[in-house]
Formats: sequence, C-alpha cells, structure tokens
Amino acid sequence: MFFRISKSIWWLAMVACMVSLPAGAWGPATHAYIITRILGTEDLDAMFGSLHPDFGAVAQGNPALTPGNPALASRLKHLTHHEYYRLAPSPFAEGFSTHNSGWGADAYAHRYIVNSDESYSAKKIHQLAHEFNISDHKAEDIFELAMDVAVILDQGPDFARKIGESARIAGPRYEQALVDAFAAPLAEALPDLSLTEAEPAIRWSSRIHRQLIQAYGIHFCMGKEYLMRKAPPYLARHLECSPEEAARYFDRAVELASDFKPEMDSMARAIKTAMEKEKQKRASQK
Repeated sequence: MFFRISKSIWWLAMVACMVSLPAGAWGPATHAYIITRILGTEDLDAMFGSLHPDFGAVAQGNPALTPGNPALASRLKHLTHHEYYRLAPSPFAEGFSTHNSGWGADAYAHRYIVNSDESYSAKKIHQLAHEFNISDHKAEDIFELAMDVAVILDQGPDFARKIGESARIAGPRYEQALVDAFAAPLAEALPDLSLTEAEPAIRWSSRIHRQLIQAYGIHFCMGKEYLMRKAPPYLARHLECSPEEAARYFDRAVELASDFKPEMDSMARAIKTAMEKEKQKRASQK
C-alpha cells in the first residue's frame, strides 16, 4: 500500500512539472527561485503566487464540466499570464505577476523560439537539440525540467520543501481572489461557459494545482540520486522515447543548467525593474 501511495504522489509531483512543459515555461523551482531573488526574501505567499498562474493547465480535467470547452485551459492561461493585474494587491498577487508572458519569467522562457536569440535558455536548448539531434521543442521540455532540478540541487532540499509548504499554507485563502479576478472575463470569453460554471471551474483548478505543488515539494526534496533516477521514465513518456534515451538527455541537460545562477539573477533584476515600471504606470492611470 505505501509503495502504491508513494508512486502515486511521485506521479503527481511530475505532473506539477510537466503541465508547464507543453506551454514552454519554467517549472516550479525556477519560478520560486526568481521570486526570491526579486523580493530578497522567501515569502511563501509570494512564492506560491509565482507558481500558480499555471493552475489553468489542469482545468479541462474537471469532471464537473460537460465536454465542449476545449478553449477553457487556453483562455485561463491567457488571463493568468496576461491579465494578472486583475488580482487585488497582495503578496500572492505580486508573486503571481512575476510569472507573466509579457515581461515576466515566462517571457524569458519562450525566447528560444527565435533562432537568432542569444539568451541563456536559447543557447542551452539549441545546444541540447544539436548534441542529440532532436527538435528544439523536445530540447526545451527537457531543459526546463532539468533547470528545476538544477535549482533544487543548488538551493538544497529545503527549497523544494518550502515550495510544497507554500501551497499547503495557501489553502483556499486565495480562491476568492482568483474568482473575483478571472471568473467574469472567463465566462465572457467562452460562450459555452456560464458565470456559475466559471467560478467552480476556477476553484477546482486552483485546488488541484495546489495539490500538485504539495506533491512536488514532497518528492523534489529527496536528493540528486532520487531525482536523476525517477525523472527520466516520466520524461520518456512525455517525449515518446525510451527511458534510456530520456536519461541521457536529462543527465546532459542538468549538466548544462548547472550554471544557471548568473542568468537567473540577471533575469530577476530585469523582471523587478519591469514590475516597478508597471506599478508606476498603473498608479498614474488611476
């Protein structure tokens, strides 16, 4: 029984990482690292906020919703990654804002798409693709998962525990803020989704994502040997390759990501500057 439960929790932990991969985005540890560098503290509300814009990725798994809402996850992602400013001010909302696709962490994660781009992630992704003769899209997914592991190996197991704890202590406290910010525009954008359906859809997705992040914290604090052994089979399923191939890709990607700190620290400074400029702009518009 314990083995089955442990295996299930590990699967949930991997899902927490993997939900962001098709979107081309950093994983939980990378977002958590960036927000701690922006704020200079390990505020757990802000840390969870920096992870939670990806909660919409699980929305279509909601059994309470009838089929026919394929745009639900896509629209939620747009709202959380581009209209984050709808959230009422709080440490959670501040962390949430740093994740965005305009000037936040995800904007930097996506830059590999431009072949001429010389950003850190672009160089690493292109190198990985070249070395193994795989597509940039596959290399991106491998590298961004490896980046999360590299961050945890650098910061130590307690960092992963704090990520899980940030989701645990959040509880349902921010659900109403998410509903207040996103339920109405979600329903307005989707003709097949009523406002009375949008609210529980947001609550359900938020709760599932919190559970995934808690599972992530439990397992990603288990040490290098454990992570390097456990991650490749799940990565292989995602990439549709053998576990042996995935292990080779992953080992190399973690090695390539080991020098992440100067780049991530520089990114955090740039995001902090952009965040302050946006705050000033919105204040002047009131």
